[in-house]
Amino acid sequence: MAFVAVPLLSIVFAIVGGGMLLWAKAAAQIAAAQTARCVAIGSTECVDPAAYARALLTKWGRSSLLPEAEVVVEAGSTCGSNVGHYADVTVTAPAGALGDMVAGLSGTSLVARACYPSGS
Repeated sequence: MAFVAVPLLSIVFAIVGGGMLLWAKAAAQIAAAQTARCVAIGSTECVDPAAYARALLTKWGRSSLLPEAEVVVEAGSTCGSNVGHYADVTVTAPAGALGDMVAGLSGTSLVARACYPSGS
């Protein structure tokens, strides 16, 4: 029984950890996209874009998933290969305990980047 239980539990924890990593990555991507849009349209909700992004991360990803997210907001002239005026937001967070659940992902960071066209 123990010969089966150990590998089976390892597989289960790897699947759960991978799912939580995907959830955290999706939450970071949503927060980056919504923050870029908010900055680009000049909404009063995101006077402090980093705080706005962290609030979104807490709402969608729970603060325990990405406790130390770093948010960088820039006004860029390119977005990928497109040229123009863009609000560019990058959310970087260490995978932390989530990365430790999946072998080989310890010490990795989750990075999400989004840009949104702005009028100026």
